[in-house]
Amino acid sequence: MTLHLSLLGLIVVFALIGASLKPGHPKHRPWSHILLAVSPFLVLAVLTRLLLSAPGSPVIEWLVPLAGVLVVGFLCKSNTLFTVYAVGAFVASLVLCGNYILLVHGGGYTGRPSVSEHGWRATELNSIRAAEADLQKTFREDTVVPEGPVATLVGNEEYNHVERAYARRTWHTWLTGLYAIERHDALVWCQGGEPGVLHDRIVIREKRGAKHK
Repeated sequence: MTLHLSLLGLIVVFALIGASLKPGHPKHRPWSHILLAVSPFLVLAVLTRLLLSAPGSPVIEWLVPLAGVLVVGFLCKSNTLFTVYAVGAFVASLVLCGNYILLVHGGGYTGRPSVSEHGWRATELNSIRAAEADLQKTFREDTVVPEGPVATLVGNEEYNHVERAYARRTWHTWLTGLYAIERHDALVWCQGGEPGVLHDRIVIREKRGAKHK
């Protein structure tokens, strides 16, 4: 994340520097030159939107460099400086988009918290359904299942090693759109009852004091 924020900051700083440098006073730069310079950013925006919509797609990563190119394009009188900045900004945008992909696919961040939360809860529900099926196989229908960890009740240690995750806002979420993923070690717990009506009696319980990122 440090690399991400540093690159965004450098793009803004160099845009301000480029806009303030006015060597010579040629005619205003044609619109066609500016449009040509920003077109790669628009293509990048469309591609990332199409390919990365599920975990989230980068926005600020191409929008800030594009805005910088527009500012420099309108205010900087040097064609050489404008070209250098436009190329550099696009390279930085590629790096930022690549880093965004690494962040959201590396498990540390999500760009779409509601979608991620839905996926995590679906995984928990699958664990609950599997636990219910194993309990029904282990206990007879006329037997009351005692309360306790499902791993102990059915003899399957996997139920002691499940995960509960949450998407949390961080100080940079307003800028990057990225939410940090907070993960908690948990287990599948049975609150007891008859095997035929256990679905609402099986829950995911976080282990006390257990948290990892």
